[in-house]
Amino acid sequence: MRRRDTLLMALAVSGLTACTTPEAPAPAQPGTFTVAVAEPAALLPGQALDQPGKLLAGALWTPLMTLDNPGAAPVPAAAEKVESPDQRRWTIRLRPGWRFHDNTPVTARSYAQTWAMARQQRWAATGLLDQLQVQEVATPDDLTVEVTLAAAQRHFPVALTSTLLAPLSEQALTRRDWTTLIGNGPYRAEGQWSQGIRLTANPAYAGATRARSEAIKVVVATAEAQYAQLVAGGIDLATEIPAAEHGKLTSQFANRSTTWPQPEATYLAFPARPEYADPARRHALSMAIDREALATGPLSHRVTPATALLPAALGAERKDSACRPCVHDVQAAALLARQSELPKNLTVYFNQDTYQRTWIEPLAAQLRLSLNAEAISTKGLPAAEYADRLEHHRFDGPYLLTARATYPHPTALLSRLAAQVGFTHPNFAELLAAADTSEAADRDLRLAENIALRELPLAPLWSPHGHLYWSPRLAEVTPDPVTGLRLAGIRAG
Repeated sequence: MRRRDTLLMALAVSGLTACTTPEAPAPAQPGTFTVAVAEPAALLPGQALDQPGKLLAGALWTPLMTLDNPGAAPVPAAAEKVESPDQRRWTIRLRPGWRFHDNTPVTARSYAQTWAMARQQRWAATGLLDQLQVQEVATPDDLTVEVTLAAAQRHFPVALTSTLLAPLSEQALTRRDWTTLIGNGPYRAEGQWSQGIRLTANPAYAGATRARSEAIKVVVATAEAQYAQLVAGGIDLATEIPAAEHGKLTSQFANRSTTWPQPEATYLAFPARPEYADPARRHALSMAIDREALATGPLSHRVTPATALLPAALGAERKDSACRPCVHDVQAAALLARQSELPKNLTVYFNQDTYQRTWIEPLAAQLRLSLNAEAISTKGLPAAEYADRLEHHRFDGPYLLTARATYPHPTALLSRLAAQVGFTHPNFAELLAAADTSEAADRDLRLAENIALRELPLAPLWSPHGHLYWSPRLAEVTPDPVTGLRLAGIRAG
């Protein structure tokens, strides 16, 4: 019996070893490549706000308009032209001959019905439609979409670059099948998502830029696993990098890596309460924070410290919109705190179900040290309660606020921020409204930003940036201001 037990144990150990020993990567097929991503929060384009979701939506769907760089003029993609006589009534003329991956035609009704379904189902696209103040959508013929807005908005064509507004097929809408990924883009999905998916070039694609590789294998992996697999040759493109390996981007991947700014920012917001009415108190708290130390420490090189109210992805690198309160200055912070009699027993709130929990305590420690206020504390709230307090402005102390622009334009974030914190400065609102119609929109936006920085209803902290690094097999890896990466533009050797 002992000999039999010993033999069985040896076989079990042998089998366990075989299962845990990493296999050598299979040779890559010409014209194909493998990309690793984090697990997407949503795959439906009208719901995809996270970066992996937008990345996949950008490969499977083609938006009405496309954008090469933030601040550049959008150019037609699935649309043939977009025009308006008054910036309030817009006509979108679709390109003829477009078909979904199931070979059914893409029509004006495809867009109208998808947007109506988005509102019915309360998808993320609803927020964009509401922000644009879409009042009516009409389809006079198969290739024409007429959109009426509540007020003139000259940047409406920029909003049409968002994949949130991508059309769904008749099959998906009729069956309410939100899992079968039937798009109108350069790649089509083979099967359904299950910790990854295979994408193949769409032979019937009617767009100007066809897929440059035959197939893409998408896999889900952590940042650490992505780095290890890329080095070992198991994948060709990584979209996350572990903090420990961040420095190797400029050495090991010197010519095969890039970073790109995301249209998102995190702020320390202040409640509309008497104890925070003095801007000097808000400036003191902002200048007490060492953003660079947090970015390279607990935030693991994943963010860019704020130097303006808006993230760089929205054109925030202008010198005339520099954020003086974003500069770490302990002496100035302490002086302002004393002069304004800043309370020393305040509480900073955060969403305990998000990444905020990993860096809130180091931030609070900086506030305590810089302001000599040991009573400053933090309080985490569940996501649902936090969202409710945000919606109803029910915080009694500073709180963390992360905001995303649904399309790459400053007003997409400025108007959202003002609404979220209840900022009601009259000149600010007037300038934002003017920027929607005026030829001097850039000037109006700069003035609005400067008012916000002076009043500081929220202190900019940082904005995330994406990482891309790849194997020598790939060429033409290009970041995209809307989806993060143009998968269709990558050429695999």
